[in-house]
Amino acid sequence: MATKFDKALIERLVRYAKVDTQSDENSNTGPSTEIQKDLGILLTKELTDLGLEAKMDEYGYVYGRLKGKLDVPAIGFVAHLDTAPGVLAENVKPRVLENYSGGNIELEDNVVIPESDLSDFVGDTIITTDGKTLLGADDKAGISAIMTAVEELMKEWNGKHGDVYVMFNPDEEIGKGTQNFNPEKFPVKAAYTLDGVGAGEIESETFYAAKASVTFIGKPTHPGQDGYQKLLNPITLASNFEAAIPATERPETTKDRFGFYYPYTVSGNPEKAQMDLLVRDFDKDGLDSKVAFLESLVKSMNSAHGEGSVLIDIEDQYPNMKAMLDKHPEVLQIATNALKEAGVTEPNYPPIRGGTDGAMLSVKFEIPTPNISTGMHNIHSVKEFASIKEMAIATNFVLNVVKAYAGRGDS
Repeated sequence: MATKFDKALIERLVRYAKVDTQSDENSNTGPSTEIQKDLGILLTKELTDLGLEAKMDEYGYVYGRLKGKLDVPAIGFVAHLDTAPGVLAENVKPRVLENYSGGNIELEDNVVIPESDLSDFVGDTIITTDGKTLLGADDKAGISAIMTAVEELMKEWNGKHGDVYVMFNPDEEIGKGTQNFNPEKFPVKAAYTLDGVGAGEIESETFYAAKASVTFIGKPTHPGQDGYQKLLNPITLASNFEAAIPATERPETTKDRFGFYYPYTVSGNPEKAQMDLLVRDFDKDGLDSKVAFLESLVKSMNSAHGEGSVLIDIEDQYPNMKAMLDKHPEVLQIATNALKEAGVTEPNYPPIRGGTDGAMLSVKFEIPTPNISTGMHNIHSVKEFASIKEMAIATNFVLNVVKAYAGRGDS
């Protein structure tokens, strides 16, 4: 069933998806790519045109404030600007399929979104790409829902709410979404990231996350004439290191609350090889154990091949936010009620097998910030799509949260 927000949501997601905002994990700048500011500039103007106080800072963070007339705690909503590295994200060509009637959705380059992924969306409006790029619904669906809700607040609520803050930040996809966050520009009691898949999920628990960068130093010689017992091939070292990771502790063999090691980049030549791994676990002790395993593996290889043959650098990425949110059950209760009022009969509370800026906002900045679904599906792939029906639920969620914090019982 169509909602009053459908047209605005479609137009916004299509408009935002066309702006390339891919982040770069190999960059040392903030933001990691200047192109993220292109969307930031656009959003700043749109917020200002709607009547909010809005500004983008030098790091690409967009902060907006909708001043309310009620003396109640301020509330915030967050979504990220960047799209994931690893899959083409420029020259995005969104396709809008209204009143989806069933069956596979066939895109270009023999890319097919199977009917099994779409069974819940008959009659819905589905947005895809042409099959050659990401759509970027992660997280432009979240941005679209927040912007549409803000527009509704400006048009219809006449300030009958507390202060409402929005933040659109760069670099979430590379684990640096709050690296240059300024809490003075986001002074809220609680916040909600709109960065989840599907509809009806309230995510209050993430992995503890770390990144391991491993360097393998070779001893190059001529392989044919002088290789015997002299050559040390760094690519072989990297292969042996990867092979030592237990087969039962990889993303392809784990689910639910089980963590993993994920080697995701490898490169090398006869002198040096490099491997990057994600390390994940829902318990801090579990993450520490995994890190210790990698360090012991490095120590063992150095013992066999000479000290300094293998080097490892461990970087913490984000913590589990559960402990902080457990201290603020009202934040989750408000989210539950807001989703029910938006039409979700049974909200569910899965742990996130991934990350969210809400983890750092909750733990480092003590702003309890659970994550909410926004209608994105098949994220980080060319089969990505968004459901307008579910994006409308996310929009109503924002409005219902504002109503709850305003202490309003009316609609």
